[in-house]
Amino acid sequence: TEGGDYTARATEHINSLYAYPMEGQKVLFKPTLAAETPFRSDFESALSYFVGDNDTYAEDKGFAISPFTAVRWENPDIITQGTSAVAMGHYYFTKTDGSVVKVEYSFGYIRDDEGKLRINLHHSSLPFAPSNDKPITRDEVLEAQRTWGEGIVAIGKVFTEGGDYTARATEHINSLYAYPME
Repeated sequence: TEGGDYTARATEHINSLYAYPMEGQKVLFKPTLAAETPFRSDFESALSYFVGDNDTYAEDKGFAISPFTAVRWENPDIITQGTSAVAMGHYYFTKTDGSVVKVEYSFGYIRDDEGKLRINLHHSSLPFAPSNDKPITRDEVLEAQRTWGEGIVAIGKVFTEGGDYTARATEHINSLYAYPME
């Protein structure tokens, strides 16, 4: 939200907090919104997740440049064991519109040669959302039919007025049909 070189800032973030730069150290990283390439074991793939714009990881849109205004952590527990630690819980990302995204996480930490904590495990995922098995009501069907009819009329109106009727039809289909559902 402040402008500037976000790729350089993300590079600094990764290099200062994660164990990627440590000789012989592996990082297990499973980002929240990564599906096609869900595991990111090297710096390049981690950077792509945070800032996007990498053809090798086309699904990446740049999680860190969404942008967010705050992150709040909830740690139900932290396990410390000698020179390593593990934390698990929720973090809450506040968007610029004030809405909050809840994410589940597990982080593992080790020390580098200077004694600084480094992340060697990062697993994030959206909370489980059970399917919507709520019965459909008659009123919902009637509302869907009304919306469909109004959409057809709107497409024709945009066409008649010389507008982008294809865009209006696409919007109509994406809002009412099950095609975009996966």
